[in-house]
Amino acid sequence: MTEVEIAGATHRELLGCTGMPQLKRSELHGLARDPSGFNFQWRVALRQILGERAGVLVETHHGMTDAEMLHSVVVDDVIVQWNDGVLGARATVAQFLLEHTKTPAPLWHANERVVFTRQANNEDPVWAVEYDDPYFVSEATGGDGTIVVYGGRVLDNHTYYHETAHNAATQMWGSVVPPRQTEFHTLLKVDNTTGRVANAVSVYGQNNATEAWAEAVAEAFSGGTIIGTSVKDPKHPQLQAARRQLKLKEL
Repeated sequence: MTEVEIAGATHRELLGCTGMPQLKRSELHGLARDPSGFNFQWRVALRQILGERAGVLVETHHGMTDAEMLHSVVVDDVIVQWNDGVLGARATVAQFLLEHTKTPAPLWHANERVVFTRQANNEDPVWAVEYDDPYFVSEATGGDGTIVVYGGRVLDNHTYYHETAHNAATQMWGSVVPPRQTEFHTLLKVDNTTGRVANAVSVYGQNNATEAWAEAVAEAFSGGTIIGTSVKDPKHPQLQAARRQLKLKEL
């Protein structure tokens, strides 16, 4: 594929592109677990990830105003992309990959791409009104199979699992909103007028059932939610229901 062809390629077409370096999480797992020589292995991982990188001019992903030249690797069928012009971007990608070598496969494969952009989310003004917060700024967004991480930020574990939950919902149900008949939704106390959820596992999750689901998944797998709002109970019914919806073993 040429760069022009790659720009309009689908996820499946990109996976078949010979110019895309391929990595396996199993190969990175040993690097992440080996405390001896970890700093050396980190540098090796960086060279392995980035030394053979392929420049790819991609179409604009959700939340992005302009197209960017993104460098890309394929990791277990998930395309990970970053803007090499952002200071520390390579280290950010390496950190992300090494932290998720053992993320359960149903969650890892809920995502088609993880994109680290220098841009801010162009939909932040909409969400500022939706959440009645004039200072609202997105760290990352998901829902269409892609996680976009904004402003050159690091993708922390909570945010990764939160946005992955949105993608998993779309994959399972065709919508980011958990259907009313699902076990998870039946546990929620939803205000029929406002849509707010009184018993969500975090303050942010109280906004609606969509965010209640994402926060439950995030807490179930990252061990915490937004600072100061965690239920701190791994056997909380919503966390267990989230695991079952994802067909993963309960705690």
